[in-house]
Amino acid sequence: MIKVERRKIYWFLIYPLAAVFFVLLSFFFILSAKGYAISFGLDGITFQRTGMLIISSKPTGSKIFLNAKDTGKTTGFFSVKLDHLWKKKYHLKLTKDGYFSWEKDVLIQPEMVTWANYVLLFPKNPVVESKSIQGNLAGSLTSQDSKAQFFLTQAGDTYTFSLFNDSTGENKKIFDTAALTPDKKITGILLLDWSKDKRLVLFKGQVGGQDKLFVLNTDSKSLLDLSAITADKFDQLAFDPANSDLLYGLSGGSLVNINLRTNTVSTIMETQVLYFAFGDDGKIYYVKDNSGQRSFLQANGDLSGKNILADSIPSSPSYAAKIETQSQQVALKTADNTLYLITSTEGKNMLITFAKNVSDFSWSPDGSRLLYIGNGKVTVFENNDIQKSSTEYIMPEGSYHNLMWYDSRHILGEQGSHIVVMDFDETNCVTLGNADANIRPFFSSDNGDILFFSKIANNQSELSRYKVKF
Repeated sequence: MIKVERRKIYWFLIYPLAAVFFVLLSFFFILSAKGYAISFGLDGITFQRTGMLIISSKPTGSKIFLNAKDTGKTTGFFSVKLDHLWKKKYHLKLTKDGYFSWEKDVLIQPEMVTWANYVLLFPKNPVVESKSIQGNLAGSLTSQDSKAQFFLTQAGDTYTFSLFNDSTGENKKIFDTAALTPDKKITGILLLDWSKDKRLVLFKGQVGGQDKLFVLNTDSKSLLDLSAITADKFDQLAFDPANSDLLYGLSGGSLVNINLRTNTVSTIMETQVLYFAFGDDGKIYYVKDNSGQRSFLQANGDLSGKNILADSIPSSPSYAAKIETQSQQVALKTADNTLYLITSTEGKNMLITFAKNVSDFSWSPDGSRLLYIGNGKVTVFENNDIQKSSTEYIMPEGSYHNLMWYDSRHILGEQGSHIVVMDFDETNCVTLGNADANIRPFFSSDNGDILFFSKIANNQSELSRYKVKF
């Protein structure tokens, strides 16, 4: 009989088992690297594709909780990655001492990245700076770069025009009507437009019971009566975004230029025009009537390179349009408050009836979302392809007004008399303070500080700056 040593038998078995174990372990590592997770259940071993969640916040240093469990990770300069997550809904929460917590349900999809890189945490005890302003606030305009605010106050029959620099906090008086002689006194003033370079302000008012249009130069503090240049009555006036010395005017269906440097009016650029607006691309967009057939066009500032975006739009006494130049989409509202969307799909222009009874609407800065208010509700329409993928976030009825985009995922505005900022789907709504319901809040693009007006007494207002410290 041949006798085999017990030790050799052990090694004879261990080597193959170790090899099998190594192969299996390598297989599992490869699957894990490719985004699979392994589940052990009654039905045996199953492999399932997983997803990833990427998180960042302002300010940094926020603790991350997933389904109420501390992940042990905090946000920093670089985004935090949580991977190998099952396909399901998770409750994500971020906390930081001294700040309101942020939480939201996020849906993880296999082989996809879900982003939460837009989290803003607001301080519970913020620094709020306030300035007292003489007079009742009568109107305001925000510069196109969101770095300055032009506002109008009224005390008795005197109007004061002021320029507020968001970055420096300087409030400079530009002009007041007390300096005008009684026969040139302007009343009923309404601010209309502010040139892109912040140099010229367009407004209308009454002198001796007659409606007049004026341009105020914030540098020289001089006032120009447009009736000295032309006797035309304009249905619409706006500064050329490419040249602040040019005003585009619409009078009786004729589109003209007013040169404020030479004090001259151009020959008619286009006839049968009913409405115009400018896009961020510097192009002009307008409605033209051709024997009852109304079209929506795009053109260069000199009306060259015309392009028909919609060859048949509804007839209306008036229009309002917001241009999304990145995707070349136009939100167009008619006088009956119906909102339409002009868009292009697979090279074909389309006009889509979007919503009824809309009072206000605007595109997010990145053009991915359309905010509109109607029927007592605030709706955010999110779309990447109008025909393929869209989501509506409908906020409950409430006294929302003066809403604007704070960035592409957050909305700033008022609910009742409270200033609020919230995620675009109304989660994580934070109340910042009380404000004048007649004046839209604004913010500084330099540091994100939020500014708003409030009335503190008769003939006295207050401008508050909520420092976000982002």
